[in-house]
Amino acid sequence: MSDNIKPCPVGKFCTRGKFYKGVSITDPTKPDWYTNPVSCLPGTYNPTPYATKIDDCLACPPGKYCAGKALDQPSGECLAGYFCKESSQLEQPSTNDLAGKWGNCPEGSYCVQGTAYPRPCPPGTYGAKANLGSLVSCTACLPGFYCPLAGMKSTDFLTTTYQCEAGFYCEAGKLNPRPAQCPAGYKCPAGSSAPTPCPAGTY
Repeated sequence: MSDNIKPCPVGKFCTRGKFYKGVSITDPTKPDWYTNPVSCLPGTYNPTPYATKIDDCLACPPGKYCAGKALDQPSGECLAGYFCKESSQLEQPSTNDLAGKWGNCPEGSYCVQGTAYPRPCPPGTYGAKANLGSLVSCTACLPGFYCPLAGMKSTDFLTTTYQCEAGFYCEAGKLNPRPAQCPAGYKCPAGSSAPTPCPAGTY
């Protein structure tokens, strides 16, 4: 009967660290469980045997997801366009966790495969939408505006805060409000993306 006593398997935990499946100690004619291995829940895993409590099931690590029960290792990396800080159950966690542990890569950021924390789009660019999966997905700053901050969003262009200053013009991808001076014979009101020729008869 001792051959039936086995270590609690990886991916599970047993209240006494071992489980026994065989016949009843009191009645050898009946089958019995000594202690039934309990599976670690989705979002967790257990790589070692002899676990004795649910706390021995480890939270799925940053950038990884753990789908299903009784895992001895993470299932893989979360897809590009999503972030997984810990305990993610899905490769593509499109519904954001209320505690902020996983979800869609937010606007203004990008998330490569296996991202734990969204990365802000760099100055000179902005994140035009959610679920960007690479740095090249960040968009060059809009003409007529400048983008001095990391992590800027499309909503930043709804006001005049980041408009190019009057007397200057901003082509796409600029970081400051005075990148190019308006040349003689042209006018450049605030928010200009290119110089505008003065009308005939004026200078």
